[in-house]
Amino acid sequence: MAVEESRHAYILKETRGVLPQSCLSRPVNAAEAALIVSVEAELARAATLELHTLDDAYKLAHRLESSEVNTVFQLLVSYDTDDIATDALFNAQFDEHLDRLKRLAGRFDRPMRRNIALQT
Repeated sequence: MAVEESRHAYILKETRGVLPQSCLSRPVNAAEAALIVSVEAELARAATLELHTLDDAYKLAHRLESSEVNTVFQLLVSYDTDDIATDALFNAQFDEHLDRLKRLAGRFDRPMRRNIALQT
């Protein structure tokens, strides 16, 4: 998933590069600003967590993939562009990651995940 996140960052940069300045300088509305603040707080909380087991990492990944983080991600790429990268980014974010989490959960049930220690 880390490799995919790097790919997503690249695609976001590419998408930003094709947006007109009017889109980039558009002020966010109050609802968008509140959402961004909420996601920043969620990411700050996530950064402080100590992950010891595969289950800890699974729960964090699931929480972030199912949270408002995806909503902000949509906000970032929702501008009107014909860039194919935007479509690829949506597909990757909303399908691939959740599918990977489902496959992990199918392969390793919660007791197994709790018994697999992460290497630090």
